[in-house]
Amino acid sequence: MTASIRITKRVVDALRPGDLIWDSDVKGFAVLCQTKARVYLLEARINGRQRWLTIGEHGAPWTAETARHEAQRLWGQIREGTNIVALREARRQQPTVSELCDRFLADYARFHKKASSTVTDHRNIENHIKPLIGQRTVAEITHADVDDLKRKIAAGRTARPAVPIEKGGNGGLPVTGGPGVANRTLAALSKMMSLAEEWGVPIHSWGMPIRCPSYRPSRPRVLRAIAGPSRSRTGCGNVVFCAQPLEAPEPRIAASLR
Repeated sequence: MTASIRITKRVVDALRPGDLIWDSDVKGFAVLCQTKARVYLLEARINGRQRWLTIGEHGAPWTAETARHEAQRLWGQIREGTNIVALREARRQQPTVSELCDRFLADYARFHKKASSTVTDHRNIENHIKPLIGQRTVAEITHADVDDLKRKIAAGRTARPAVPIEKGGNGGLPVTGGPGVANRTLAALSKMMSLAEEWGVPIHSWGMPIRCPSYRPSRPRVLRAIAGPSRSRTGCGNVVFCAQPLEAPEPRIAASLR
């Protein structure tokens, strides 16, 4: 069946294999129902040739609305003269984060890290890095992406309970999140990004490796006085003031600072 109608979730869910629906709002935007998936497409003329551009399969992150917005964004690039086909071909030749992770484990971790550390890195890669950013190319990962990854892991977004083998699972330990897991995962990712630069893998456009700072939940910081002969002389006597996270300042210290 081929028809033209506004593509919505209800329309997509009702499709049968072989059905092709054209969107009535955005030119060239369509959804094709294949045997195992429903795929959003955009048909456009690029450099004098008719091209089919695949937006993605129906399901997260592609819904009828997000795919329509992506089709409109692609049309904007096409009208500006951008060669979308060439960009996509170049992107296919760039390694993904998942591929960088595999190379990190095979070419670096197994030779330069302890067996227990390699096991931990492999677990964090499979449970956190690959599910969140594994399908993206290394070159497009920015500091904002790293910060988002850090917060999702610390918040437990990738956590899941262990499923016994007898219930159809793989057994093993449950996957947990939290600041500690986030820090260990980011340490591995930071090393991978540094190695990517050494291996000649394209990284973010400004050419600087992504540094992954440790995750530290925000806590109030106050001035705390440290006294002792071993401390350097700063200010009055042997008292040195340093910033440390505390629940509340001591009354006598707070009074001395007034």
